[in-house]
Amino acid sequence: MKIVKIFLFAFLLIPMFSCKEIGPVITSLAPGTPNPVNMRNRVVLIEEFSGVRCVNCPAGSQDLERLSAAYPGRLAIVSIHAGFFSNPYPESRFDFRTPEGNGLLNLLGQPLGYPSAVINRRKFEGEADLQLGRAQWPGFIEQELAKAPAFDIRLSSSFSTSTRELRADVDIVRLDNSANFQDIRLSVFIVENNIADAQLTPEGKREDYLHKYVLRKALTAFDGSPVGTDLQAAPSVRRSYVFTFPSNWKAESCRLIAFVHRSGESWEVLQAVEKPF
Repeated sequence: MKIVKIFLFAFLLIPMFSCKEIGPVITSLAPGTPNPVNMRNRVVLIEEFSGVRCVNCPAGSQDLERLSAAYPGRLAIVSIHAGFFSNPYPESRFDFRTPEGNGLLNLLGQPLGYPSAVINRRKFEGEADLQLGRAQWPGFIEQELAKAPAFDIRLSSSFSTSTRELRADVDIVRLDNSANFQDIRLSVFIVENNIADAQLTPEGKREDYLHKYVLRKALTAFDGSPVGTDLQAAPSVRRSYVFTFPSNWKAESCRLIAFVHRSGESWEVLQAVEKPF
């Protein structure tokens, strides 16, 4: 049965922090670098839309934790607080909304209800749009995990506890030379785990709820930075970023997520990677 999606009203983009960002520094690996044997596992990107006023969202978060445990190292999960249910409470310590999250909601489409997730930004057969309900997540994740990746992504980083400066290098390596590199982009996100703050639950509002996978910042544009031209010219390319963390982020609870995807008519994700720093 096809579900008619009801679109919510768009809202103003609200900046989260006024911290300094430097980036990106763009370099290329040496031309002629040989491609590695394609033994890389496919990593699937899950972009969940959530909100502190969403009573069903804790169940969605638990589902994602179970899926992550079932496929260790194979899922890159981002929880995006955007839309009607994301308005913070007066007693909230954080406003999890970000300009990037608002942009992603408009790019990927408004869900009918929360929680909802977009898997590898694919519109699956029989679906009206990208947004998927909880019951659909496992089956479509398995479909995507079975695919061979067209790219390998190697992510390295360093973090200074004294300056709170993050430096991240992302190397993208071609695995499939027959791939169409037109409109290929790279996105890099910072997510934070275990943030204690207010959340509506079936038992009532909890002020010590632990929020998972929260999107904190995109180091690229929210819809990615072009890399296709460079990948067409060389077997691998590098993008580098520098970002200074706000004082109230816990760096030890943060992770980097990088993914290569299309743009234009399709925003399909071709490979992703996630790591702590």
